[in-house]
Amino acid sequence: MICEYLDALAGGGILIPQDARHRWRVLTNHALAQGMCESVILIRYETWLRPEAARWPAWVDDHWDKINSGLDWFEHNDSELNRPIDLAHLALGCMLGYVEFRWPRHGWRDRFSSIGAWFAQLEHTDPERGSPCAPAHAGAREKSLAFFRSRALVTFRDHRD
Repeated sequence: MICEYLDALAGGGILIPQDARHRWRVLTNHALAQGMCESVILIRYETWLRPEAARWPAWVDDHWDKINSGLDWFEHNDSELNRPIDLAHLALGCMLGYVEFRWPRHGWRDRFSSIGAWFAQLEHTDPERGSPCAPAHAGAREKSLAFFRSRALVTFRDHRD
């Protein structure tokens, strides 16, 4: 609902296409990416908030499997990434940035090279200017923070009351 509202504020059909065929494809991809986001947050809660003695490693592994299955789907359907930025891309990019930020040794870039290349381009591009938003020598943490800042600023900058 919030994303629909932001899309409408931006003129409609930008994050979520209005054409029915493209709209449902973006919403389906977004549902997959959003589920991956939910899994990564649940992993963080389990491994950070829960006392170590009470943690459930098999449950964490199941959520990593869900994330990796979703990444595998996007890897094998990489044409879904070769379009103008939409709602699904934002959710996937946020999830990848969060994994990079919290688990920089996860290795998803090596395992999913098409997604890694797509995300590298996404995180290095200022969405307004088409220019880098983080220095090339920046580490994963700095690049992830720059990615989040640039996306948040573009999304909300022009839509304040």
